[in-house]
Amino acid sequence: MHRHFIDYKNDYNLQAADCSIICETRFAPWNNNTLYQIDDVLFFRNDDIVKEQGERPYYGMAIYSRETFASRFTKKNNLYGVEITIVKFKNYSNLMVAGVYNSPRISLQNLYLAISNLIHLLEDSKYSIIMGDFNVNLLGHSQNKTILQRMFQQSGYQQHITEYTTDNRTLIDHIYSNLPLQTLLLVFLKHITVITKEFTLQLINMNLISKLLELNQLYKHIEIIYST
Repeated sequence: MHRHFIDYKNDYNLQAADCSIICETRFAPWNNNTLYQIDDVLFFRNDDIVKEQGERPYYGMAIYSRETFASRFTKKNNLYGVEITIVKFKNYSNLMVAGVYNSPRISLQNLYLAISNLIHLLEDSKYSIIMGDFNVNLLGHSQNKTILQRMFQQSGYQQHITEYTTDNRTLIDHIYSNLPLQTLLLVFLKHITVITKEFTLQLINMNLISKLLELNQLYKHIEIIYST
């Protein structure tokens, strides 16, 4: 991200997003926030730890948002070596969003512990979205895939990306949610862009999510009336 910031800043489609979660930023402690800020957009950093003095870290996460954050959010919630940033918005109090980056070096046990803790933390919110670069290929066959899928399914989450997200034709960038109206959610997901060269970028259209939730309440109301 540190090498491609100008491209990101000037890309109209990316800037149209209400919120961007970016993985593998490689921002360093000596990089001042002013280098990566965008006018009228909130900016939050969850930098990776520098292992050696003067050496730029490999990972890190950043949030760019046109929506105001709720009080006491955004939060760094890195667990067991997995980078996690939790976002909540002032105008969408019933929704929480978590960005995740799981390095290929992280063990399956640590990934399991991190995601289990994250899902538990998000139980305070009615709806939640967990999205990011998990480095677990859902198009292949592995123990990591089986355990990750089972964990999310048992917690009421559905994974929405079905096509490969890298040049190597692997699906390592995932979006999980417990949002209602899954068929309508697919419309929202068409607005998500995933860039997997040197970082992962995922966009959230907050207005559309809000409308989906409103439609879901209307659907429930109609269903109740019809059933009586």
